[in-house]
Amino acid sequence: MQDRLFWDKEGGGYFFSDGADKTLLVRAKEFEDGARPSGNSVSALNLLQLADLTHRPEWKKQADRIFAAAGGVAAQYPSAFPQFLVALDYALDRSKEIAVVGPLNHAETRAIVRDLHRAFLPNKVLAAGPPMTTENPPEAAVPLLARKPVIDGRPTAYVCENGVCKLPTGDLATIRKLAAEWKRYSLD
Repeated sequence: MQDRLFWDKEGGGYFFSDGADKTLLVRAKEFEDGARPSGNSVSALNLLQLADLTHRPEWKKQADRIFAAAGGVAAQYPSAFPQFLVALDYALDRSKEIAVVGPLNHAETRAIVRDLHRAFLPNKVLAAGPPMTTENPPEAAVPLLARKPVIDGRPTAYVCENGVCKLPTGDLATIRKLAAEWKRYSLD
C-alpha cells in the first residue's frame, strides 16, 4: 500500500503525500530528519530489515533507490540526516540476522531474546519462534526461522550475516559474542 500511494517511480523515494489533494502545488519528498525522522529514512531501514527477515532482495534494492534519491545532500549535510545515516549504516555493514528457535514460553528462549533486545546491536534483525513441526511447517515460518532446528532439545540461536549462519548455539555467552562481532568499513 505504501508503494502504491507514495512511491516516486521516476525519481525514487517516497512522497510526503499521496497526491490525492489537488490543492497542493508540489508533491514534496522529505529526506532530512528533524525532531521526527523522515518517512524515507524510516522506510529505508524498514525495507532493509524486512529483506533480511524474509530473504526478499528486492526490498534491499528499493532501499538503495531511496539512498540514491537523496543524492549527495546527505554527504554534504550529514547532521541533518541522522536516521537516514542509521539506515545507510545498516546497508553498508554486515547486518546480523538472528534466529532464535524455541518455544516462546520457554524461560531460555525468553532469556536469549531479552538479552539480544538489551544489547546495543543497531544492525540486527531478530526473529524468534517455535521449532518446525507438522503444526508449524517451514512454509508457515518467518523465512529467517525456516529450517533451523533446536539443538539438543534446547532453544537455539543462529547468528547469520548475509544469509550465512555461524554454528548454532544455545549458550548465551556465545550468542552475545557472535551477535556483537562487527567490522570496520570505509566510504572511500
